[in-house]
Amino acid sequence: TDLVWRFATGAARHTLLAGFEFGLQDTGNQRLNGIFPGVPTTSGGRRTDVALADPFRIPAIQFVTGAVNGERSTLSDANVMAFYVQDQVELGPVEIIAGLRYDRFRIDVADFIAGTATSRTDHLWSPRLGFVLHPSEQVSLYASYSRSYLPQSGDQFNSMDVTAAALEQERFDNYEICVKWQPRDGFLLSAAAYQLDRTNTRAPGPAAGTVVQTGAQRSRGIELEAAGQLAPGWQVSAGYT
Repeated sequence: TDLVWRFATGAARHTLLAGFEFGLQDTGNQRLNGIFPGVPTTSGGRRTDVALADPFRIPAIQFVTGAVNGERSTLSDANVMAFYVQDQVELGPVEIIAGLRYDRFRIDVADFIAGTATSRTDHLWSPRLGFVLHPSEQVSLYASYSRSYLPQSGDQFNSMDVTAAALEQERFDNYEICVKWQPRDGFLLSAAAYQLDRTNTRAPGPAAGTVVQTGAQRSRGIELEAAGQLAPGWQVSAGYT
């Protein structure tokens, strides 16, 4: 649900956005792997080599149980409740966008193979800040910062063990600057540079079978785009990252 209120304070024009979100996802996941028993195999019995002949004969496949063989049987409930507010302020050729979002994310997972039940609740704050400058009608300059999260259950929400339940969620901080130029009506050129900082990444712990959250990852790049109509009958859509 979004609520939008437009008003002015002096020379500044505001577009105030506020709202809330509720989501629920129930997932049942089952998997039983097949193997080739009694023949030379690799990849845990899931791959074997056979002679190319006529007729071509595939060895018999046997489906096996047990977590060591990749069997999975889980039920998970994931729900999110969020509130957010954002103000877009227009002051002459400058626009300022500032917002804040709060998420309460809870996940409960029952693993019937391992005989475990785990749960975790996260309280997440996601700020957003952006600036747009219009030096002319054809050119706009943009800079932004935003934050997002990924729970340790992953984006499918279908599995989580005791170790993952004890770990903090991964955090992503994204920085971006961009310039857009419209040399003619219906044709747009843009160039952007970004930096994505990822923290709370997972790595093997000092003891076998343990996991620790250590270090960080940083991704940097540029994006170039051209889109629109060059001439009657000539449409272009090009990009490079």
